[in-house]
Parts: sequence; C-alpha cells; structure tokens
Amino acid sequence: MQKALTENNNAEYQRKTAEYQRVLREADFAFKTIVRVLPYSPEAIFRYVNLLVSIGRVEDARTIAVTSQKLDPLNANMDNLIQELNRISGGRVARRRRRCRP
Repeated sequence: MQKALTENNNAEYQRKTAEYQRVLREADFAFKTIVRVLPYSPEAIFRYVNLLVSIGRVEDARTIAVTSQKLDPLNANMDNLIQELNRISGGRVARRRRRCRP
C-alpha cells in the first residue's frame, strides 16, 4: 500500500511539474511577443525580467534590460534595473565586460 501511495504521489508530482513547465514556456512566449510589440513599455520589460530572474535566467533578463536601455536611454529605471541584475549575478557580467575593453 505504501508503494502505491508513493507511486501515486510521484505521478502527481510529475504531472504538476510538466504543467508548471508548460505555463512557464507560454509566459515566456507571451512576454517575448509583448516586448517585441512594445519595446518601450517599462511595465512589460520589468514583468518579463521578473519572470526570467525568478526562474534563474538572470543573463537573459540582463540582455532584455540592456536592449531596452539602448532603445530608451533616458529611462533611469533601466540603469537601476541593470545594476540590480549585475548585483544578483554577482557582478560577473560587469567584470567580464570591463576586461574585454582595451
């Protein structure tokens, strides 16, 4: 009986994990689409970045923020966001970029 419960719990866990992954893929696709259509929308950028950071894709989040900053250089919030993403990633990106400069 214990084995049957364990197998049932495992099957339920796998089903929920698969559903979670499906929802994440759909959210990622939806945010990519929104950012392409509204690249100047800070709300879309911030929400997409939050999603990416929450699933451990900090480098992708930083790429989105840097691209947005290039499109809207007067948006000081993007500077703050990029600094925070650098802090989250341990500054690895900023240090690596500095080393590449002549």
